[in-house]
Amino acid sequence: MSNNDHQHLNGLFNTPLEIGLRCLILLVESHRPCDLQRLKILDYFLLHSGDLANGPESLHPLSPLQAGEFLVKRALLEKGLRLLIAKDLVQTNFTRTGITYEAGDHAKTFLSYFDSAYAKKARSVARWVSNTFSSIDDEQLQAIVNRTIGRWRAEFEGESIAEEEE
Repeated sequence: MSNNDHQHLNGLFNTPLEIGLRCLILLVESHRPCDLQRLKILDYFLLHSGDLANGPESLHPLSPLQAGEFLVKRALLEKGLRLLIAKDLVQTNFTRTGITYEAGDHAKTFLSYFDSAYAKKARSVARWVSNTFSSIDDEQLQAIVNRTIGRWRAEFEGESIAEEEE
C-alpha cells in the first residue's frame, strides 16, 4: 500500500463521521438514551468486544494503542453526534442529570441503507453490547473499562519487554 493510500485510509477511520455512525447504531440497538460517557464506553466495547468475557469477534484488531484510543475519543464523538443531530438522526435530551442522546425517528431507516459486511457486523455486535450492558450502571461500566485497559496495557508491555530481550 502506498503512502497516499495509507493517508486516504487514515482519513476514513476514527473520524467523527465513523464514530457518529457507530454511536447511531448503538443508540438504535439500545433503545434508550445514553449520555456521552456511556456512549464512549459502549463504542469502545463495540470495537473491542472480542476482548470482553464471552464477547463476539472484535470489529477492530487488537492494538497497542487501544488504551489511548479510549482517552482521546470524546472530542471526535462530540463532533460525530453534532453531525447526526444536524441531520435529525439523533435527538438531544436535556435532563436534571445532564444531556443524553437517543436515536431519532428516521435513524433505523437511515441505517438500513448501510449493507456492507462491516455495517452488518457492527449492528450484530451492537445488539450484543446492548443486551450485555444495558442493565449495568455507569460506575460498573467504567470499572469494566478500567480492568480491561489495565489488562491490555500489561499484555502489550509484556510483549515489548519480550521483544527487547530477543
